[in-house]
Parts: sequence; structure tokens; C-alpha cells
Amino acid sequence: MRQMNTKQIIIDAAFKLFETKDFEHISIQQILDEAHVSRKTFYKYFYDKYELMHMYYSNYVEENILKYFDGSNWCETQALFFDFAREKSQFFMNVYDIKGQEDFWSYVYNYTYDFYKKIKLKNNHQKELSEIEHYTIHAIVNAEVSVLKAYIRDKSKLPSLEISRLLCELIPYEYQNYID
Repeated sequence: MRQMNTKQIIIDAAFKLFETKDFEHISIQQILDEAHVSRKTFYKYFYDKYELMHMYYSNYVEENILKYFDGSNWCETQALFFDFAREKSQFFMNVYDIKGQEDFWSYVYNYTYDFYKKIKLKNNHQKELSEIEHYTIHAIVNAEVSVLKAYIRDKSKLPSLEISRLLCELIPYEYQNYID
């Protein structure tokens, strides 16, 4: 049997708490107690609980969503984000109202912006975005994050692919070629 490493034990403990408790009410001490590690051990691997919250999102996205993106299936891949929101709705509700520099939605926004930027630069063999490309990506990401927040807040029953197709239709045609 393979022994789990300490870092993964902390991650698993934090993720378990994120799915069951309001984020603002989770202390580092609760994570330590759940993981059965010392404070020194925690800080050896992580800066704070916000880093773990962001990791919860990015790990899931990278392991369960982006690996399916092949450059021609953006609407279907994007629908997986809405499936994720429905599947992990308690986590999303637990982090929904976090305010401040480390808030969850700013992280999701930046993560999504970086994703679009990376694809645009790669597919157009560019080193930098033009100013119009920069603002276009911001507009697309603003729409997507706003819809995702409303989808979670309203506990939408819409099929994920339907809402994803709606968002894909909002993307200007000249930009669709670098995500589809």
C-alpha cells in the first residue's frame, strides 16, 4: 500500500472541510486537526488556507475539465464547469461571499483570463495580446464568471450544455477560432 505524502494529507483534509463548512469559519487549526499535522508542517507546504481554496478549484479544473479540451470542443468543455459547480455546489456556496484580496471569484476570474490568454497567444503565435484582444478576453471572462456565479446562487436547473452554448454564442466570431 502506498503511503500518502504529508502535503496531500493536508490538501485532502482542507478539501473535506471546504465541502462541509463555510470557508470563513474554517481555521488553520481545524485543518491541522483534520490532517493530524503541526502548524509548522502546514506552513512548510502552504502559505494560508486561501492557497488551498484556490488549489481546490484549479486542481479540479486541471484534472477533470481541461484535459478534455482539444481545441475544438470549448462549449462541451465549458459545460463541465457548470457540472462541477452543480456537483460541488456546497463548496461553491461555502466560498461564494468571501471578500478581499484573496476572494474566490477573483481567483476564478484570473485563472480563466490566463487560460484564454494562453490559448490566444499559442494559436496565433504571439508573445503579447493586443489591447483589443486584452479587453475582449476580459469581456468574455466577465460574462462567464458572472453567469457561473448566478448559476450557483440561483441553484439553476438548466442543463450545463445549454448554458454553455449560450455563453459560447456571446463570444465574438473572430475570437471563437482560438477556443474552438
